[in-house]
Amino acid sequence: MNRIDLEGRHAVVTGGASGLGRAAAERLRASGARVTIWDADARALERALAEVDGLEGREVDVRDADNIAEALAGGVRLTSWLT
Repeated sequence: MNRIDLEGRHAVVTGGASGLGRAAAERLRASGARVTIWDADARALERALAEVDGLEGREVDVRDADNIAEALAGGVRLTSWLT
């Protein structure tokens, strides 16, 4: 698999504890990015953090705007591509 150079980048992957989200998080991590996974399933989040070296994680329910705001206040800086 080709490696993308993501050194110095930070990715936030919602639903990152399982399925496609986890696969994306693992791929981003393998390409050098700092990766934070957000997931509403605390057990799956804990398992993913234990199984994949270097991931960061936070229990976040993206259906709840206040929960997203709390997570963002916890240190994730959004860049201009979101605006």
